[in-house]
Amino acid sequence: MDHLELLAITDVRDQEIAHKGFLQSLLGKVAISTITPDFSAVTFADRTSVLTNAAIIEDIVISGINGAANLFTNKSYAAAFSKMVTVEARHSAYFRDILTPNSFGNNVIDANGLDQAIAPATVITNMQVYSQTKYDSSKLPK
Repeated sequence: MDHLELLAITDVRDQEIAHKGFLQSLLGKVAISTITPDFSAVTFADRTSVLTNAAIIEDIVISGINGAANLFTNKSYAAAFSKMVTVEARHSAYFRDILTPNSFGNNVIDANGLDQAIAPATVITNMQVYSQTKYDSSKLPK
C-alpha cells in the first residue's frame, strides 16, 4: 500500500469514527453499547485483502441502510442515514477503484442504477463474519 492510499484509508477510518459518535449521540439509549470487531478474515499484510474487505463492509452498510430506509418513522433518523449512506458509497467506490480502476459500482448497482437494499436481519448475518459480538436478529425484518 502506498503512502497516498494509507492516508486515504486513515481518512476513511476517521470518518467512520465520526459516524460512530454521531450514531451513538443520535440513538442515545437504544444504541448498541459495545461491538467487538473480528477482522480475522482480513490479511492486513495483503493490500488486496484489506481493500476487498473494506469494500465488502462498506457495501453491507450501504445495502443495510437502504434496506432499512423505509422503516424509519423519525424524519431526523431518515435524513441522517440518507446523508451517511452517500459517504459510505464514496468509501466503497474508492476502495473498489483502487483495486480495479474505473470499476465504480460494479456488482453493487441494481438494474435501475441504484445501490442494493437488503433487510436488517440479512445485514446482521452478513456482518457477523466481522464481529465477535453476537446479535439476535430474529425480531428484525427479513
